[in-house]
Amino acid sequence: MAVSYVDRQAMAAVAPAMTHDLEMSDTMYGWLGSAFSMAYLVGAPLSGAVVDRLGARRALPAAVLVWTLVAGLHAVAPGAGAMFALRIALGAAESPSFPASAQILTRALPPERREAGMGVLFTGSSIGAALAAALVPRIAATTGWRGALLVTAVVGLMWLPAWFLITRDSHELLDGPVATTPSSHRTLLRNPHVWRATLAVVVAAPIIGLVLQWGAKLLVGRHGVAEASVGLYLWLPPLLFDLGAVGFGFAASQLRTTAAPPRALFASASCMLLAIVGLGVGRTPWETTLCVAIAIAGGGGVYTLATSEMLARVPSDQTAAASSLTAAAQSAALILAFPVIGRVLDATHDWGRVGVGLALLALPALVGWLLWRSPTDRALDAVKG
Repeated sequence: MAVSYVDRQAMAAVAPAMTHDLEMSDTMYGWLGSAFSMAYLVGAPLSGAVVDRLGARRALPAAVLVWTLVAGLHAVAPGAGAMFALRIALGAAESPSFPASAQILTRALPPERREAGMGVLFTGSSIGAALAAALVPRIAATTGWRGALLVTAVVGLMWLPAWFLITRDSHELLDGPVATTPSSHRTLLRNPHVWRATLAVVVAAPIIGLVLQWGAKLLVGRHGVAEASVGLYLWLPPLLFDLGAVGFGFAASQLRTTAAPPRALFASASCMLLAIVGLGVGRTPWETTLCVAIAIAGGGGVYTLATSEMLARVPSDQTAAASSLTAAAQSAALILAFPVIGRVLDATHDWGRVGVGLALLALPALVGWLLWRSPTDRALDAVKG
């Protein structure tokens, strides 16, 4: 997961220089984010079914090889159109990453530890984003933005030998299906717990995506931070995302006494996520960074709690397929959100308006997750009563 996020976030880390050289508007840059998500939207459900059939031990390294090649080709993109096509290719190539990772988690951990494990898994995305934000601008200062994209792509190949070494004795655990039930997206789409997780992911994704995709442009455009210095600030949001994901995940594992959803923890994470409403209030780069860091920490909690709750309620041999549906939902949300964010910024240059809009859109859905009672939940409430 960390390798995938280094490759997908490297472009965001050099966005100011890249958009200048390729003469891109903020709206066009928003469409680059949507291009990746468009392909992920289509690719995730398909790759989830493939991973459930083949197993993650083989599917994951094959995906890494393909997306490394595509990420490296970003360095030679001659214009916005080519970059748009490469973002589509990268989204398709990376689509097996989360479904395969979620399958590994559910196969390797007992049920009572999966929420904590999910929190640890989500740290991969923020570790990758933090590495990209901290290192890619410094590499670009020496090699240019094109050289930086090439270097980060090649470095990801170092993951492959480590993976084969770690999984050399895990064929039975990680290869092929663990049961005979075929993966069925139609069946999963009738599962209310899948819809509950999807609801949470859809509204959290644009807020998390805003921080990861637009962080460098936010600091440069709003506070005049030098491009080479954005990493001095952008290490904090991914770190707090990690703390949110791991903290809420471990808390849910420790505090769970019934199979009921962890609503109190989810409410706390939601309140932190809604801190994005203060995006336009910060007077200094650090104040703005702290605002988005609190929001993204809540996003880590929302992702962890919603996803692990869903995976506990679907068949064990359909975990990759179920995870692919929430990943596709995330992509759909970003496809819609990024161009709108870009258009608002082109028209108003008002980051505060973006933050308020995202918070207002998220609030009803987060409340809906908390109030939603599936038939299983009502049965549990009746037993508890």
